[in-house]
Amino acid sequence: MSFDLTGKTVLFFGPETFGYEIEIVKELERLGGRVTFRSDKPGKSFLLKALIRLSPRLLWKYSDRIFRKWLGTHAPTRCDVVLVIKGEGLSPRFIDELRHRYSGACFIFYLWDSIKNVKHSEQKLNKFDHAFSFDAQDCRQYPALKYRPLFFLDRFLPQSDQAGDGCFFIGTLNGDRPAVISRVLRALPSGTAFNYWLFVRSNIELLLRRIFDQSMASLESDRLLKIPMPSAIVSQNFQASAVILDIEHPNQFGLTMRTFEVLASGKKLITTNESIASHDFYSPDRICIIDRESPNIPASFFERKADALPQAFFERNSLRGWMSELLVCCNAVNRN
Repeated sequence: MSFDLTGKTVLFFGPETFGYEIEIVKELERLGGRVTFRSDKPGKSFLLKALIRLSPRLLWKYSDRIFRKWLGTHAPTRCDVVLVIKGEGLSPRFIDELRHRYSGACFIFYLWDSIKNVKHSEQKLNKFDHAFSFDAQDCRQYPALKYRPLFFLDRFLPQSDQAGDGCFFIGTLNGDRPAVISRVLRALPSGTAFNYWLFVRSNIELLLRRIFDQSMASLESDRLLKIPMPSAIVSQNFQASAVILDIEHPNQFGLTMRTFEVLASGKKLITTNESIASHDFYSPDRICIIDRESPNIPASFFERKADALPQAFFERNSLRGWMSELLVCCNAVNRN
C-alpha cells in the first residue's frame, strides 16, 4: 500500500533529536506533502529545556507567546495534517488555538516517551483526532492512545555481509546509563571489545553527574561526546560490531528507536527492556535481556546464530511503515 500526500500541507511540531525530525520531514515530502517543521520547544537553551521537562506549566504562557508569533510569520495559511510528536512545549490552550486556526485538518499526536516523562501530556490527548504511543503500558492506562512502536531508518539496513566484532553502545547521558555501562563492562565475556559513547547535553549536567554519580569514575572521559554522533557514523559502528547494547530510561517501558535500528541492521541486541519478550520478533538467539542491576551476558549469546527476520518486520517497522500507520487514520490521505 502506498500513500499520497500530493497537494497536502503538513504542519509538524516535534523535538530536534539526533536528526530524526529531518528524516521524518523527508519522508513526508517523499509522500508528496508540503511540510513546515517547528521544534516543540520555544527555545534551545539547556535551562529552558530543563524547565519544560520539570514543570511545563510554568512556561506555557511564555511558550504560547513564542509559538503564536511563529504562527504569524512562518506557519502555512491552510493545513491538511497537523502532526505533533511529544509536544513538550505546546500547551493545551495552544493546541486549541491550532485546532481553531486549522479547523479542517487532521490532528495526530505521537508520544515516543512515556507519559510520566512528559508531564501533563495526558491533558492533550482528547485534543487530537488520533493519538499514539510507543509505550504499551501507557496505552493500557489511557484508552485514547493506540500502541504503535517506533521505527528504523533505511541507513541501518545491512550494507554488506560484514560479521562485525565486539559490542557497541551510543546514547545520551541520562538515567542510570553510566552505572549500567560500568556493570556491562564487567559482565561482557573476557576479551570482548566494548565501544561505548555517551552524549553530554551540557557541562553543568556533566559536572553534577561527576559529583553525585560514583559510576562516572569507571568510565573513560574521552568517551563522553559534547556533539551528537552523526547518524551515518552510528550506522557504520553498527556494521562494524557484532552486538549492540540498548539501555532504556528507567521510567520508560516502550521499545527505543535503537531496538529497531539494531534488528534492522542484522546485529544482535543486548537490552535492559524486558517488555521486548512479548513481541513476535523476539528470539533469545538474537536478543539478550539483562538485569540492569546485575547483568549476565553469556559467551554463548555471541556464538549462537539467529534466524533471519521476516520481510513483514522490515515493512512495518521502517520509517515509511510507521508513517503510513499514522497517516492512514486521516481522511486527508489518499490510498492507492
